[in-house]
Amino acid sequence: MLVAKFVPGLTTIVPPLAGVAAVERIRFALYDLAGVLLWAGLWIGVGYAFSDAVAVIAVRVAALGLRLGIVIGALLGGYILIKYLRRRLYFRHLRTASISPEALKGRLDAGDDITIVDLRTPLDVAAVPHAIPGSLWVEAGQIDQHEAEILRARDLILYCS
Repeated sequence: MLVAKFVPGLTTIVPPLAGVAAVERIRFALYDLAGVLLWAGLWIGVGYAFSDAVAVIAVRVAALGLRLGIVIGALLGGYILIKYLRRRLYFRHLRTASISPEALKGRLDAGDDITIVDLRTPLDVAAVPHAIPGSLWVEAGQIDQHEAEILRARDLILYCS
């Protein structure tokens, strides 16, 4: 219990374990208090030992002032902008990764190695039993069971309702 404060997550586990081990409340409270004092004392000591360094850093940051804030803000803004643009490009790619029925028919007529997977639900199939000729009907939850059949082709076309 003395070192539990130094290990992330261990503080959450120690009280139930103490209850299971039938540790007395007074003994638990004393050990917990000693652990807290040890943990806080260590960080207070580290702060005291490096107080001169913290003061030097604070003076230099204050001297940079607005310039440092602008640089940090620009870096953070640039990072957010890059992430936003990459996400937009990814979604644009997903939207454009489609094929028209005419293009699919042309590829099928040309004899291209294509696997077509019908991912409609059983209710959709019952309502409209027509499917693309040569397609494999697989429920979305069972797609892993048909992995060998699906991955044999060079190109994979998925469609649903």
